[in-house]
Amino acid sequence: MDKDRTEIKALIENAGKYDLQDENCQGMNAYAFSAKHIPLNRNVFLKIYDASSERSDIFEEPRFLVEATSGGTNGSNHLVNVLDAEKLSEDWVLVAMEYVEGGSLLDAISQGPLPLMDAVNVTKDLLIGLSHLHNSSFVHRDIKPANVMLTTNSGRLHPKLGDFGSVARIENTDSLVAASRHSALYVPPEGWQQPSQYGIRSDLYQAGVVFAELLNGNLPYNEEPYLDRQAKAEIKRLGATCLSELQGWDRCKVVDEAIARRASSRKILSMVSDQPYINRTLKQIINTATNPDYGSRYSSANDMINALNNLHFPNWQADGNIYRANAWNSWDWLIETVTKRSGTEMHIKRSRTGCNSFRRWQTTNTLADAFNKVLREAN
Repeated sequence: MDKDRTEIKALIENAGKYDLQDENCQGMNAYAFSAKHIPLNRNVFLKIYDASSERSDIFEEPRFLVEATSGGTNGSNHLVNVLDAEKLSEDWVLVAMEYVEGGSLLDAISQGPLPLMDAVNVTKDLLIGLSHLHNSSFVHRDIKPANVMLTTNSGRLHPKLGDFGSVARIENTDSLVAASRHSALYVPPEGWQQPSQYGIRSDLYQAGVVFAELLNGNLPYNEEPYLDRQAKAEIKRLGATCLSELQGWDRCKVVDEAIARRASSRKILSMVSDQPYINRTLKQIINTATNPDYGSRYSSANDMINALNNLHFPNWQADGNIYRANAWNSWDWLIETVTKRSGTEMHIKRSRTGCNSFRRWQTTNTLADAFNKVLREAN
């Protein structure tokens, strides 16, 4: 690793185009640096990919990405713009991207789910960027919260899809290419086939998983929770008593096969419980996007956007056992659980927007009834 890092730094410095600044930790398939692009006089984020690690079209024609992520359209505004891309050598490809202030979606949801309508709007914006990428004849193949930067624009959350190290060119909307397996939790069922397959609807599967995480919280990234009975039996067959005793290829094979089984049986998203305000309509959109059958998913990013455009809900956010939603039908809302001798009841309180003076409005016996009463207040 140190040898590779030294070689990469020397290649960049000898090119004379970038002034290297901070180095980030190595990712799954790349080295990362913050730098100054000297000819453009602007800060950039560099990803240096190992061209031998996996087949990707950017390793052959990296400058295609510059065109695909630009153009000044609304869609390109939701992609991290690639400013420069070139082969440093036969082994390394450099991609220089705009430097985006702020953290990733993973940073955000590690603190808890986004408010409901914020999650919907972020997902729509992500899909707008993805549609632009598809229209430029690319599939992304590695959509996950860590690869989406989250900034703010006029007080509104603004996502930008980045990390294009796994992109692949497609001839048309029906084209299928090989899958990337860098992020096992987000690999769709067809990506685990032999040979693997991946198309536009596979990107939408990954976007659907991300949408579920925005609503309900991030999936666990440790491996143990994904092991099923078959995986545990395989661990014993390999002579180990637990996963931690396995190393290398055996360990990866056991985990990947367990995750593949969960993906094909709709059990990946069951690792996180739904928030109580997630209703049937939201669940149906997620189920369509993440359907194990490729042909049963949304046919395009625009189709999924259209489904999300029909949603109009309070912007619920959980705060422990209290649920809050501001600016719904001219009121701020609060639902809290109150335990009494006679049982548990839900107190619905409201305050004129921005006044922070809550008074009880109604009482229900269940959370579902409470959310429905507030929802109907706009109708």
